[in-house]
Amino acid sequence: MRTRLTITASNSKVNKRISLRLLDFLLRKACAAKAAEIDVNLVVTDDAGIRDVNQLHLGHDFPTDVITFTYQAIPGQIPHCQSGEIIVNMEIACRLKRLGDANRELALYIAHGCDHFAGENDHTPVTRRRMRRRELRWLAEASKLNLLSGLLRA
Repeated sequence: MRTRLTITASNSKVNKRISLRLLDFLLRKACAAKAAEIDVNLVVTDDAGIRDVNQLHLGHDFPTDVITFTYQAIPGQIPHCQSGEIIVNMEIACRLKRLGDANRELALYIAHGCDHFAGENDHTPVTRRRMRRRELRWLAEASKLNLLSGLLRA
């Protein structure tokens, strides 16, 4: 699978570089054999930025950790190309740190976004648990490959 990645920071508050190696690794895990080519825009934002997206597109007036959009292929473009956006909230990752630090927390959001990007859903307790187990397994593998340590850089 060839992967095209675009990285975008939505505002200066989160103007940090994100490791492309982790995103590439997670997309390959999530989308294995699902698409010939992947075009993803990763947006790193804060509470206010993700709240705006959440309200505009999902009708929820609160910040969240990650929102994923997948787009239908445009006629005439590359067949079997999956495209979309993964929007992650850096501010909530820095605040919660449930996995020990902001790097790991943000990595979990990216993994969760990749899982949604691949078509998985978390609408029931069973699917939520299945997704979380898979995402934590991916992060354990990524940690062994030293992909988490350099996730965020100034």
